[in-house]
Amino acid sequence: MALVSASPRALVDAALSHVKPIPFKATISSDDVLNTKPDPEGYLKAARMLDVDIRNSLILEDSATGVAAARASGARVIAVPHLVEIEADHQTKVINSLEDLSVDLLREWFINW
Repeated sequence: MALVSASPRALVDAALSHVKPIPFKATISSDDVLNTKPDPEGYLKAARMLDVDIRNSLILEDSATGVAAARASGARVIAVPHLVEIEADHQTKVINSLEDLSVDLLREWFINW
C-alpha cells in the first residue's frame, strides 16, 4: 500500500507522524515527482516501488485532480468526493463515504469491473 500526495514532503511527513504504525510501504509527495496530479507520475512511481501492475491496483481519491491522475495511471479508482462532483465511469466507482465500502463490495466490483 502506498500514499501518493500532491502535498510537499514536509506536510506528508507531518501528517504521517500522527499515524502509528504507518501502513504504507511507500509514500510519494510532490517533491518526489516532476509532474504532480493530475499527471499520473506519482501513482506510476508508487506502483514501480511496490513492484505491482498499476492495472491491478485500486486507488482511493477525494479530489477531481487526484481522480484524473488515478484514471490516467490505468488503475481502478474509488472516488470519495467532498468538494466537487465526480462522475463514475468504466474505471471509477463513486461512493459518498468510506463507511459505504466493504470487502464484499470490493470483491463484487473487482469481479465485474
